[in-house]
Amino acid sequence: MHGGIPRWISREIGACGFSRDALVRLLTRVHQTLSNPPAEVRSNRAPDRADCFVYRAIILEDLIWHVCTFFVNDQAGDPVVVDFRHETKLGPQS
Repeated sequence: MHGGIPRWISREIGACGFSRDALVRLLTRVHQTLSNPPAEVRSNRAPDRADCFVYRAIILEDLIWHVCTFFVNDQAGDPVVVDFRHETKLGPQS
């Protein structure tokens, strides 16, 4: 595990097809948030998992919005991502 993100989650993120630049931006944002999650992020609890908060990061790449949802367990010490979801939406049109 690296910085609260288990290897299997890292592999799932890598399989989403991000460019290297987008992947670095996403992981940097997630690591920064997990290192000191603001109260407003921690207060967004997962409805079906009281032990987790939900963190969403949105990346625009090649006119596609990537909505990444991280479920983060913060009940046993340092925050750890325990689940990840990825969806795409058409971005702004030229």
